Amino acid sequence: MAAQADSSPYHGMDELEDRYFGAIEAERVRRGESSTRSLDAVIADLGLDD
Repeated sequence: MAAQADSSPYHGMDELEDRYFGAIEAERVRRGESSTRSLDAVIADLGLDD
């Protein structure tokens, strides 16, 4: 069965928006204006590391 094409005029906009905001955040991290955290640190902070 062939995949149906999305007839929405906004098809692909979510992916484009994700890439756009991801690039902005990556630049903020590169400039030291934002930071990242490891998944292990987030899990520990939330108390889910039982």
